[in-house]
Amino acid sequence: MKYLCRECKKIALTDDSNAGKMVLCSCCGKETEVPAGIFSPGSVIAEFEIIRFFRKGDMGDIYLAKHLPTGMISALKVLAPEHSYDAKFIVSFIRQGRNAGKKDFPNTVKVISVGEENGFFYYAMEFVEGQSLADLLRNGPLPLKNAIDIIQKLAALLDDAWQSHKIVHRSIKPDNILIASDGEIKLADFGLARDYLNLTDRSEEEKLR
Repeated sequence: MKYLCRECKKIALTDDSNAGKMVLCSCCGKETEVPAGIFSPGSVIAEFEIIRFFRKGDMGDIYLAKHLPTGMISALKVLAPEHSYDAKFIVSFIRQGRNAGKKDFPNTVKVISVGEENGFFYYAMEFVEGQSLADLLRNGPLPLKNAIDIIQKLAALLDDAWQSHKIVHRSIKPDNILIASDGEIKLADFGLARDYLNLTDRSEEEKLR
């Protein structure tokens, strides 16, 4: 497993059996504590240091993580182990991450990286400080004024995605609608979006006419 050495702050390697133990760092040689598990705080997946578990997602767990090269705080989505041997799930998961990474325009959650390490498939997105609409609705219905404000902002975002980029999201749901701490609306999970500007399937294009 990989982890961030507390002494030299470099990515070090150790055997998985050393989880939770004190070992000599493979980089600086000083004694340091290994994280309790592969996804425990301080462990490293690809270039991301795990900060803490964030929440469960549709296809796996999501962790709050730090992108070490840039220092950016991100949401690291890791495909659930039970799906790691299912080729269809793997292909779908990676495709969604890569497709979402291509959708780079205002008010969308940016994808930082997509890949695989030691049998774990992941993709990392920018972390939006705030709440999802799903989180807000768990406390009951929104005040009418707040609901109208969110709907208007979301409608403007979707209209811009279509008018400027000919993109249809195709997965609008409360979990994918994020309200940042400053009130800005951001839309996540563009992995299922359809890009009609570069569409090659003519039968789909005909449906727009």
